[in-house]
Amino acid sequence: MTQNPVLLNYTRTGQTESRENATGILGKMKKHNLFPYLTLGIFLLLGAVLYLFWEKGGADLLTEAVKPPVTVTPIRVGTPAPDFSVPGNRVWSKQAFQLQSHAGKPIVLHFWATWCGPCLLELPEILQLVEKRKDIVFVTVAIDDSWATIEKFFLQYPALASIKDRTILLLDPESEIADRYASNKFPETFLINSQGIIDNKFVGAQPWISPAMSPYLDHL
Repeated sequence: MTQNPVLLNYTRTGQTESRENATGILGKMKKHNLFPYLTLGIFLLLGAVLYLFWEKGGADLLTEAVKPPVTVTPIRVGTPAPDFSVPGNRVWSKQAFQLQSHAGKPIVLHFWATWCGPCLLELPEILQLVEKRKDIVFVTVAIDDSWATIEKFFLQYPALASIKDRTILLLDPESEIADRYASNKFPETFLINSQGIIDNKFVGAQPWISPAMSPYLDHL
């Protein structure tokens, strides 16, 4: 098929001109050493946009944009809960903790992290459950590097900060506790009955205040 010489010439000329123009602009930038200023300008602009986003409620918008969990997904376990102890510097209350000290009581052992999106969605459900079930001991284990990181998280999400007072909050920077429970997908929650047996575990965010969850909690 014969190509239109005018269209062909226009297309090639346009492509060539675009490249030559780009080359010319880049050459001028290199000549005047403008790249550092351009890079700095882009970073400053990006930083300003992100700052304004969070200042105008971006964190809240992010939370509201994703729907809370609606499905209960239990996994039957039926094995003894591994005991563990934590020194006072890794307990929010500054008092050393040992799981065995709560023997004879039902326990909800919850693994979460400040960098975990699903955890952010599930924590409000956990807090409501804590208020509803005073008969259960709630132990929340944060897989984070420091208390400073967690404090910053609470400043960003003040509605979730009460978890430090309503539960036994532990810091697990090296995942030592998580490893004992082979927990590596967060959030993950273990229901430990009064005999010290893990009845069920739940991987992923769960609707903890849903009526569908009640049988698993009542069985503890």
